[in-house]
Amino acid sequence: YEIVIDVLERYRKVMNEVGYDKNGKKEGVGKLNDIYALMDALMMSPDSGYIKKSRKRWTDVRKKFIDKVAKRSTPVTVVKSFDRDEGCPRIEQHLSLTNFQQLMDRFATTPGSPSQRQRGLVWAKNNIGTKRLVNSEKNEISKKPGQMTRREFKRTLIELLGTQKFNRQLDEIFSKVDVSCDGLVDWEDFCTYTLLQYQELDYERHNREPPFIGKPKFFSDPRMNKEVIIRILYISNSNRYTTVSKDGTIGVWGVDLELVQSLQLSPTNNEDLKKKLNLWVTDAVYMKNINKLAISTTSRDLYFLDTTTTTLMKQFHLFDLPSVPLCLDYWFDPLVFDARSLLLYGDDIGNVTFLYFNKPHVALFDDPAQIRRDRTCQIFAKDLDHQSEFVQMQVLTDMHKDWVRRIKYLPTHSSIVSCSSNGRDSLVVRDIDKKKKAYTFRVTKGIDCFDVSLLWNIIATGSSDAVRLWNPYVTNKPVAVMKGHQLAIIDVVIYEDQGLVFSFAKEE
Repeated sequence: YEIVIDVLERYRKVMNEVGYDKNGKKEGVGKLNDIYALMDALMMSPDSGYIKKSRKRWTDVRKKFIDKVAKRSTPVTVVKSFDRDEGCPRIEQHLSLTNFQQLMDRFATTPGSPSQRQRGLVWAKNNIGTKRLVNSEKNEISKKPGQMTRREFKRTLIELLGTQKFNRQLDEIFSKVDVSCDGLVDWEDFCTYTLLQYQELDYERHNREPPFIGKPKFFSDPRMNKEVIIRILYISNSNRYTTVSKDGTIGVWGVDLELVQSLQLSPTNNEDLKKKLNLWVTDAVYMKNINKLAISTTSRDLYFLDTTTTTLMKQFHLFDLPSVPLCLDYWFDPLVFDARSLLLYGDDIGNVTFLYFNKPHVALFDDPAQIRRDRTCQIFAKDLDHQSEFVQMQVLTDMHKDWVRRIKYLPTHSSIVSCSSNGRDSLVVRDIDKKKKAYTFRVTKGIDCFDVSLLWNIIATGSSDAVRLWNPYVTNKPVAVMKGHQLAIIDVVIYEDQGLVFSFAKEE
């Protein structure tokens, strides 16, 4: 009775440990109470008929339950990944130089499969004088000297380390070392795997320096308004930076980040009149091959600014578009000088519009009046049908059910990638001609930003909860979910040279 009580108390402590299965704990508590009641009844009156039934129940419970409790005196810890879980030490950290030398000797002395003559002798020994033939070669793997099977590999390392706590890791390691998938590993395979693991550990310990060292420097100028800066663009021809604010204020900064010029898109500086005009900048993009700047606003228009000189000038104003352009992207062929270029934007009704410029180096639009440089050419959007020589418009409807947050053109696939805050069509990859199947990625809270890497063949997306990496051809589940930000993610960029992903959120 005292021995059983001790086992039960140990099991009760086990169930109170953190990480024990909740369903098992609930079931175990019920069985513990049942056992205590039965044992108390047995001690009270050994002659009653109820006690006889209790004794039989006690015998059944003891066989099915107590033995199982005694064997499982410690809880089982479930580790999702021993490579990344900090709570589970990696086996490479426990292997000493002596262990490696002993393991090398074990590999060297491991015999190969028996020869045909030896297998014949074993078969004869097992079957001569018996009525039923025994096949000793069932499920046997043919191996060379110096190779180990999974069972031999695990048994050898358990003997060298003197513990079985790495049993699960050994299964995982064997699967990684067995690159040929033939169920055998040798010393060379194990050394290659171990070398790669130590290189990864060394990189994590020594080379993971912060990308930005020191505190940032702040630059400001009283000529610039205090509205939010929505885009910072590098103007390559003049080696300067351009900032575009939400209220339409454009600032040109030198390399030393001194303000060189400030410009207003709105024809007035009156803030009340600006609000009446409903002019809020939504996005901006630099047209590198023709040295122009395209800016979209909530008043359903596009501004094109000339950057060929040190002073920015508003050159074209395309107004009265069918919808509000929210995000921009620009593409041109750097190998063909006179090839047509493409400006595309996503709008507030879920459509994507393409503007093909047939003669970008000559003119973006037809300007019959040849206006002076100090004036802006006004172009009505409905008149683009009469300017097919210079520009053509194409619209892809029903790309999303919500606002298009970000858009990108992939010239190698002749397709576009766009995202929205809708959970049903958070990210869509579709070819321009709609001849191929569209790939739709779904995230419950939508996707606010993304970046595409053709080199790594991944898509990085940013949402209000996490950064996700996707295989472009697998839409049902992301490759990885990276959490760390507390607030919504504003932008995400893939740095292909180092294989890194930069994410920027609204946190301070």
